[in-house]
Amino acid sequence: MTGKADILVRQTFPPLASFAFELAVAGESMNIETNIPVRPVTFMSDEKRKDKAEVAYFMRRLYARGLTTTSGGNISLRTGKDRILITPSGSDKGRMRVGEIGVVDLDGQPVSKGFKPSIETLSHTLIYRARDDIASVIHAHPPQASALSASSIPVNTSLFGESRAILGEIAYVGYHRMGSAGLAEALAAALTTSNCAIMRNHGVVAVGSSLLEAFDRIEVLEAAAALTVASLTCLKPFAVEIPEADLLKIDEMMSKAERGRCHIRGSGHETRSSG
Repeated sequence: MTGKADILVRQTFPPLASFAFELAVAGESMNIETNIPVRPVTFMSDEKRKDKAEVAYFMRRLYARGLTTTSGGNISLRTGKDRILITPSGSDKGRMRVGEIGVVDLDGQPVSKGFKPSIETLSHTLIYRARDDIASVIHAHPPQASALSASSIPVNTSLFGESRAILGEIAYVGYHRMGSAGLAEALAAALTTSNCAIMRNHGVVAVGSSLLEAFDRIEVLEAAAALTVASLTCLKPFAVEIPEADLLKIDEMMSKAERGRCHIRGSGHETRSSG
């Protein structure tokens, strides 16, 4: 930002202007009116830098949507057979920048010099080892879904068609200490047959063939959790579930779509993309 517009923004929104300047230096931008991060610009010359910018963008977007906390959550993107871009440990999720994203191998060992990866890196690497069809893993702490993770109440995906279509069968993982090998192993096992998992007293994880797909699942999971809570409280006498026969039709529709996507991927015509 330069000239009169820059001066006006810095005078009116000092903290916002400072952050906007930081993003501009990193080759990124934000919407001044909404304070929501904007996708990275496309003039970056290096493919790895573009991928890192996308990871940083989706982390800022996750925070801006209230789906995680300043210190909570992590995102990764598989960029090669044994290379993973991942968010760092101990960072401000709302101000994540491209230069903070590091590279680890499938053993979780940092490839980037001086990089301290997320404490949940082992979970990411084991999930990728178990699922060669995915390119992204997102862990977050959305309020409603996290609240249900601290209860015995499951997320009800029978209340809204989108929930059933996007989430499928949600996996549930018992309590394990954050960052532990036990958690990583339990998550990897649970996500072999599911694309979303709720971790007891912890939060949620979603996987996808792209950053956008994994992010969409996190967002839809939180919406489904909110609907579940509403159906058990203010809507309790009136909540209506989708009939089982129609739920099965949704399952069949999504199964056909997935088989078609696998066919395209197997033919070599699908490329990894975050949207």
